[in-house]
Amino acid sequence: MRQGRHASMGKQPQQLVQRRGPVATMTSVSQMHRPPMRTPCRCTHPPHTRARALVQASSSASPPGDEPHAGHAFLHDFCMSIPYGALVIAAGVVAFALGAQSLLLPVCGGGAVALVCSVLSLQAWKAREDSTPYTVMAGGSAGAVAYATYMSFSAGIIPWLTGSLIGLSAACCLFCLYNVAAGGNPPPKPKKK
Repeated sequence: MRQGRHASMGKQPQQLVQRRGPVATMTSVSQMHRPPMRTPCRCTHPPHTRARALVQASSSASPPGDEPHAGHAFLHDFCMSIPYGALVIAAGVVAFALGAQSLLLPVCGGGAVALVCSVLSLQAWKAREDSTPYTVMAGGSAGAVAYATYMSFSAGIIPWLTGSLIGLSAACCLFCLYNVAAGGNPPPKPKKK
């Protein structure tokens, strides 16, 4: 009984013979059930034609159209900056209502600048124009809000609100910098006729 249990524990994975053309290959059962590959992005890049393993195996630089999201960011800047601007304006109003009048102008002003720049970026993207200046301005205003709220946080003014704004503003600023560094917004989907 013990020999049978120990013998079964040391078995190799079950292998199957697959015929691919004139050559037969051995494949383990665990290799047959792989999850499906990630779907390509919805932009104008051609879909993947090679397996991900082949792309990862080549350590040399691949052409820009071979990778998904090559030449642009994975998310539009306005997808994050518009909600960010609205939340920051609301947080400025809450801070004013709680008695922190010194936060009203920098927080609401920075949120309004980010919101306006994001809407202009959206309009430029729809017109297939360059929206990088608007992305840079939205990121700069988010950085300014992060700095202003850090100074208020250091002074002990509504720590839970200013701490949240620091994190949110820093994240938006870093995302805008990433968007510019990655090559800008993804292109619009081609219109079907």
